[in-house]
Amino acid sequence: TATSVTWRLDCVSGGWVEAMAPYRRWYAEAFAPELAARAAVSWADRIRVIIDHSTYSDEVLREVACLFDPEAVLFHEWNARAPKFDHDLPDWTPRAGYPERVARLQRYGFRTMAYVNTYCVNVGSPVFVRDRIAEFGLPRRIAGLSRYTQARPDFQSAAAGQLLYLDPLSRRWREYHTDMMIRWRQETGTDANYEDVGGTAGDFGNGTIDGLTGAQGGTEQFRELLRRNPGVPMASEYAPDHMAFAVRWPLRYQQVWGNDATRIWWMEHQRPVSAYIHGPLARPWIPVINAEGDVKQHVVVACSDALGGLAQLAATEANLRATSGMAYHL
Repeated sequence: TATSVTWRLDCVSGGWVEAMAPYRRWYAEAFAPELAARAAVSWADRIRVIIDHSTYSDEVLREVACLFDPEAVLFHEWNARAPKFDHDLPDWTPRAGYPERVARLQRYGFRTMAYVNTYCVNVGSPVFVRDRIAEFGLPRRIAGLSRYTQARPDFQSAAAGQLLYLDPLSRRWREYHTDMMIRWRQETGTDANYEDVGGTAGDFGNGTIDGLTGAQGGTEQFRELLRRNPGVPMASEYAPDHMAFAVRWPLRYQQVWGNDATRIWWMEHQRPVSAYIHGPLARPWIPVINAEGDVKQHVVVACSDALGGLAQLAATEANLRATSGMAYHL
C-alpha cells in the first residue's frame, strides 16, 4: 500500500547557517551522549594534518616533525592488513612490520590511523569460514529503494571470494566487528580507525530486527564502537546523520567522486554544512591519493578549504623538497 505524505517547508531569513541552526540544535540534543563520547578523546582535537601517503624514511619523518607540531599530525595507512586490499575480509591479521611502524611513528610524537572495513566480507574466505559468518551475517537483499526489484547476490549465489556488503541490522555482526576492532587496537597499537563504508545506509530488505530497521542498524554499530572501543576516534567514508555523531574526520574524496564539471562546481559552491550540523568536532578530510597532477591537487586544497577541513600532503622526499607548484602549496 501507499499513502500520501505532507511536505512542510520552512522559510528562514539569512543564509545557510541560519537555515541549519535548528537542525544543529536538534542533532546536538538527540545524540548528546554519543557526541560527548566522541569529544572525550582530547588528543584528536589537535589533529590538523592527515598524511595518507609517505615513504616513512627517518629523513622524511624528521622533516615532517620539523614542519609541524607532531601532535597535530595523523599518519594514515590504507592497507595495514596482511591480505591484499579488499581480499579475505574479515581477516584482520596485521601486515608484517605494521605494528612496529605504528610504534616508530608514535616515538616521533605522531598519531596513527588505519583503514578498517565496517561491513564488507569476501564470501568463502578463510576467516569467513572459520568464524561462520554465514550463520549471522545479513547480506543486503536489495540495493536500495530505487532498485527494489533487482536482487543482489547472497552467500549461496556469490562467487568464491566475491565482496559483499552486510547489513548492520544483525546484532551478532555488530558485536563481531567491534570485537575485531578491539583486537586490532590491542595487536597494532593504532590510535584511530578509518571505518570504510560505515556511511552506507538504507533499507536493504531485511525488515525489522530487534526493533531496528533501515539505517538504525548503522546507528547501533557506531554507538557500540564508541562504547566498547573507547579512546579510538574514527574517520569514515562520508558521515551521514545516522552515524556522524561518532566520526571525527569524514572523508570527502573530491578528486575521484563526480566528474570534472562537478569538481569545478564544488570548488566554487561548497560550504561546510555537514561540519556545522555535526560539529564542532567533525572536520572533513580529503586524501592525496589519486591526486597526482596539479589540477587534482588544486581540487583537494580548494575543497578542503571550502569544507573547513584539514591540511594534507604526500610526505615523500620529492614533495617535501618542492619549492613551487601544488606540491609546495600543499
